[in-house]
Amino acid sequence: FEAVLRWRMAIALETEPDLIDVLIKGMMLADLREQAGRLGSYVIPPLVTGEPIRSRHVIESQQVRGRLLATWMLMEPLAASLAPDSELGLLLDRTRQEFFIKGLALRDQQLGLDVTETRPVVDAITFTRAYVASMQPLQQLRAGLMEDIRLTYLRKEQEAWTGMIQSMALMLTIVLLVAGLVL
Repeated sequence: FEAVLRWRMAIALETEPDLIDVLIKGMMLADLREQAGRLGSYVIPPLVTGEPIRSRHVIESQQVRGRLLATWMLMEPLAASLAPDSELGLLLDRTRQEFFIKGLALRDQQLGLDVTETRPVVDAITFTRAYVASMQPLQQLRAGLMEDIRLTYLRKEQEAWTGMIQSMALMLTIVLLVAGLVL
């Protein structure tokens, strides 16, 4: 799937290089959600079977966690470009609190990977509900950012049309003035 996505991105960028920012942010947000889901899926088998997670799965899940955190670190500077009380700024903060602090702590506790050595006993359904709820801000952030990007491009398109109409009106005025002087 990623190969097809990269191929389609390359085609889009050939015709519209200004889309790089939009495409990269969209891919990063989609990847955040995908990796968060994968990370949570490592918890379910041990909760269902009651057996500890296998060491190779711990290593794999930590690799996924590392990728997730690295992608988030690339996204987080976006906050510097937003007004502190903007909707996207609030969504970034909520994502940080709900998923990257609470959601990851919940996951780590269930696998016995947290530093507090406390491991609440919850069943797979309870974990899934809590973990999926912690992921909601990721989905809302993706939707909010994509809507913000869409509105930005609509505004730019409107500005371009306005500029073109103003240029045409100015050109028509000049032609009429020249025609008036000649006649």
